[in-house]
Amino acid sequence: MTFTSFVKNNKFFFILNIILMIVTAIFIALNSYITIPLIGALEQKQNSKFWIFICISLALGLLSYSCKSLSDYLVEKQIQEYLIELRKKMFKKIYYSKKNVDISVLQNDVINNYQQLGKNYILPFFTIINGVINIIVMLLTVSSINWWLSCFILISSTVTVLGSRLFSKKLAQVIKRESEYKEALIRNITSWIPALVLVRKYKKEKFLYQKILYQSKKLEETKIRKAKVTESNDFLIDNTTNMMEVILLVIVGVLIYRKALSLGVYAAIGSFLYSILQSMKSIGYCAASINGSKYLNDQIKYKLYMHKIKHHQSLKDFESLKFTDVTIHFENGEIIKFPDFSLKKGEKVLLSGPSGVGKSTLLRIILGLEENVSGKITFFSSKGKILNPNLEEIGYIEQEAVLFPGSIRENIAMFKENMADKINDKVKKMKFWADITRLSEGLDTQISSIDLSGGQKQKIVLIRNSLTDSSIFLVDEATSAIDESSRFQIIEEFLHTDATVLWIEHNLNKQIENLFDRQINL
Repeated sequence: MTFTSFVKNNKFFFILNIILMIVTAIFIALNSYITIPLIGALEQKQNSKFWIFICISLALGLLSYSCKSLSDYLVEKQIQEYLIELRKKMFKKIYYSKKNVDISVLQNDVINNYQQLGKNYILPFFTIINGVINIIVMLLTVSSINWWLSCFILISSTVTVLGSRLFSKKLAQVIKRESEYKEALIRNITSWIPALVLVRKYKKEKFLYQKILYQSKKLEETKIRKAKVTESNDFLIDNTTNMMEVILLVIVGVLIYRKALSLGVYAAIGSFLYSILQSMKSIGYCAASINGSKYLNDQIKYKLYMHKIKHHQSLKDFESLKFTDVTIHFENGEIIKFPDFSLKKGEKVLLSGPSGVGKSTLLRIILGLEENVSGKITFFSSKGKILNPNLEEIGYIEQEAVLFPGSIRENIAMFKENMADKINDKVKKMKFWADITRLSEGLDTQISSIDLSGGQKQKIVLIRNSLTDSSIFLVDEATSAIDESSRFQIIEEFLHTDATVLWIEHNLNKQIENLFDRQINL
């Protein structure tokens, strides 16, 4: 995330905002400047001129407020549009990434961190730009009254900004900790809430409270620390600006006493000074906020960075797969070495072995989902050439059935049209028709409206995959929750394909084992 990329996302809005800021600053400057003839008319008892200037001042105030309101609206609109684009980019990266997604981290990023960056990184840039425009317009106006006064105001403003930098590093550290603790709290809640039934059963609610409230307390302490640093920063800037304001007003008072300036100028200078110092205070605070958001911004940029998607070859021409000297090294020091084997096009192979031997890991290695893997997994084409395969084309079915919010039909067809007859046929052949007929809306029943059993969910996923034209299927205990009486027919129907199938399953009877061409034992 950079301010440049933000501007490029909607240049028109940005330019329009700058124009509105300039117009607003001009109206504010004119409104302050008009104080000079207004007070002059009052001193000379020129009532008609006085009321004319009052009306002009009222009109200028209304115009400046309207322009500022429109500018604030456009800024917020542009920020939210940009955050939507960032979320799209984040989900696109997740879509193409093969790494597991930590839901709590993702929630913290797309909900909390993005809004924090919008508030503490992008918005401060606009505040700084607006402050600079305001100061330039005000200094030009003041210089038309007295050149030396404008020089003093410029020096005062510079001192204010430099003073604000003293707390930028502390603010950065606090913002970093706040983001980390929010992420930890979300992760803690996400981990414990699913186990709520278990906690209730053993009456361990105090332990649950301690775990969650401990993280909550750390977050609140960080927020208090952030408030302390922010208030210290404000205290420094406020006192610096107040001191400069007093000095400037003393100088103006001396000049009026010597009749070098009029009383109207004294009133106008006070208004100019207030506007400029407020702008400088905002610039100082926003500069600290931007610097304080650097860590969070760097983290988001790193997470949004997406490597170029490589061009792969289709598996339509797949002929065989060879596993050679494949070993995986885990972080805990465990090492699994797999036996060499080959898979030929169209083969139906059962992968067996005791729990913990690495059967599921082997499937994930073929899919490119594991790291720290040595050895070779080679795909060959029908002409014997090595393929650089598109692994996304492999049909991967996990034990835990994954369904999305939608109807049963949509979960099976994956939004493909003209699938009704094929779906009905597969539903019957794969022992799911009896389940469907018990539902009032049949296949159009919404997943969220019913409580599906594990076996029913697995049937939906198996039917879904059996309707695809994948050249290779990797199946990981996809019938573990299905009753024994239906298992044989479901597996038999699924294997009725030209695709290559590598299937992991436990406790199969001899009849089901005979459905496979051969067996690999790890």
